[in-house]
Amino acid sequence: MRFQNSRMFNLVEPTEQPSGKTRRRLSIGRVLYWSFLLGIPLAGGAGGSALLVAANELDAAVQTYRNATPCRGAVTTATCYTTVTGTLAKFSVTHGKTGDTADMTLQLRDGTRSTWAKTNWQQEDALHVGAPIQAEFYQGAITAVYLGAIGIETKDSPIYKQSDLRLGAVLIPTLGLIIAMATFITMRGQKQATVGSLVAIDTTLPIAEQEALLRHALLQDPPAETPSVTAGPQPSVTLPFTLRPHPMPTRRPWWVGLIALGLGVPSFVLRMRTPGPIAEVVLGATVATIVAAVAFHWRYRNGRRTVVDDFSVRRVSLLGAVRVVSRSDVARLACPNIMTFGMASPERRLLLLDASGRCLLALPRYYSTEGEATQFAAALRVPLDNELRSSLTTPSRLRRTVPGAVSWSEAHPFLMTIMLILPILVALGLFVWMLNGFK
Repeated sequence: MRFQNSRMFNLVEPTEQPSGKTRRRLSIGRVLYWSFLLGIPLAGGAGGSALLVAANELDAAVQTYRNATPCRGAVTTATCYTTVTGTLAKFSVTHGKTGDTADMTLQLRDGTRSTWAKTNWQQEDALHVGAPIQAEFYQGAITAVYLGAIGIETKDSPIYKQSDLRLGAVLIPTLGLIIAMATFITMRGQKQATVGSLVAIDTTLPIAEQEALLRHALLQDPPAETPSVTAGPQPSVTLPFTLRPHPMPTRRPWWVGLIALGLGVPSFVLRMRTPGPIAEVVLGATVATIVAAVAFHWRYRNGRRTVVDDFSVRRVSLLGAVRVVSRSDVARLACPNIMTFGMASPERRLLLLDASGRCLLALPRYYSTEGEATQFAAALRVPLDNELRSSLTTPSRLRRTVPGAVSWSEAHPFLMTIMLILPILVALGLFVWMLNGFK
């Protein structure tokens, strides 16, 4: 089989489209995809708004319940409550994913009554068969059960109903946003390859090598080097050249932690039976944290960049801060492999060095490939430092070898951890104090 005048497909470059003002119609799958992607957050927001409206409508009932006074004698009104003593005849606790539920059977003077409520571990420890209880009746329903100093709000309490509605008003939109975000991130990389420009295969190569090149092109796999295929010259880079960071190489997507946070915090708040006002603050802070994490991740990937032009090298940070270095001061480029504290794999870090070996500009957490480092050096028109290129070092050792390459805090992670332990413990103590109602 001969490949005379044969060509292979370049599956990366797009095919030139004919000019014109006609627009392609979206496919049915694309319409369904965007409808789902936009419909889930909108449906979650609509459901959360409906629950929030329903919770606000209970404000008057909750305020009346809070201001209720004990009924006097046999006279009962809609704004008073009665307390009946009895014993706990039977109970059972069901452990669920969103909290524990206790079914209680109460032995009262006029017979047995049953109710249920969501409980925490402290309330469950107080439940014992035969324990004396006090049942609070409000408008004909059991709204609370007291076992000594432990009080349990039951399902018929207006406060209980309002707390559940407000929890759902926060949880449903959060789940909608998380599902839409996970769907977008998962599906964005599944793009179909378009047949692009044709690159000629050298017909002077042996037939076996021509077949290998064509097979590698169709499978999108770069061909391995053979003795007859020699490496080309240094790549020519057009200025301005822009280098952007890659995502952190981890074993799981970054949004898995956000999903765990969005599901774990409401479950914990519900399990601890946190008071309504405190639960609203905690859930609001959780939603704000998730939104801020998504915004910062987008900014981390799209806002951070390093631009090389004819006269300078400009690095733009996450928050938009710009640092400029003159190209005439850059003598060589180094890309050592650094084993950073807390990371499972080493990080290739790009360092711009002057003639004396001092670091003028460091590019941490770019996770650049070998090819990008070569292109960056070609854009700067400086050589790569082969000694640092193949070495594996630590931040503290690199700080001693190359001045200015690593900050003090990164070079001393254990000292920074010790300095941060006290503020973290104080923050955790304040958080637990807030969950207990500042008691």
